[in-house]
Amino acid sequence: MEIKKDYRRIPLWITSPETEYYAKALEGADKRDSAVVLGAIPYLRDIAARGSRQVTVVEQNSLQLLKATAALEWADPKKEIWLHTDFFSFPFSEHSFDTVLGDLLWSRFREKDQRRLRDRIARMLSANGIFVSRFYFRDSSREQDPFVLLQYYLERMERDPALKDKLLHIAFLRITDLLSDQNTPIMDRRVTAEFIRGVSHRFTNTVAAQLAAKIEHWMSGFNYTIQTRTQILKQLEEKFIIQEESPMIEGVFCVLSLKVRN
Repeated sequence: MEIKKDYRRIPLWITSPETEYYAKALEGADKRDSAVVLGAIPYLRDIAARGSRQVTVVEQNSLQLLKATAALEWADPKKEIWLHTDFFSFPFSEHSFDTVLGDLLWSRFREKDQRRLRDRIARMLSANGIFVSRFYFRDSSREQDPFVLLQYYLERMERDPALKDKLLHIAFLRITDLLSDQNTPIMDRRVTAEFIRGVSHRFTNTVAAQLAAKIEHWMSGFNYTIQTRTQILKQLEEKFIIQEESPMIEGVFCVLSLKVRN
């Protein structure tokens, strides 16, 4: 199987300038000899390898780990420590890592497990250690029109076909955010599928076919936990101090650099 090294082809895999915020956070760290990357994510492993003497990768899905390893640009997998387990089960000595890196971790877990992961990461980190991750912040303004938002991303896809997979995924994600029940933190993918089916006839046959294919893929996914910036920061600030916060990316993504409270 040939694995392309173009991260843009994988929906939601981070690209520049987001990677620059990770790199900046590591450059400003007091100490970064050892790092743990939560997930097989190649761009994070590349960043960690440039700044840490020892990098540990935690990934339960062995196939995903192999695929992601083929996309590495800088890191040497022979020098990494691989742990084939979930984020809550792998053994570690307390305060043994200087850096923990992740991406969109919080959205994958319900609130109870978010707190468990927060506490576990805090115990991993050495004094003044940092946790850097991209977060999804729910758009609480509710000012966007879902159809206008869809048109906006379709126009961007036409201008930059290389980013079409990522842009369409973000469009579906943001539309789901808008249409899901605001009284619950759990997204509902069905509302987006129903909405897209209802407006597909307003586009060309080619675009309608793209949307139909995306719906099929979309409905097989997990209903993420979606929370506002205020909700997420309130939870994190019990264990961490915010060091750096990137500008909002695509209106909903933000990279946070968090220093563990000593």
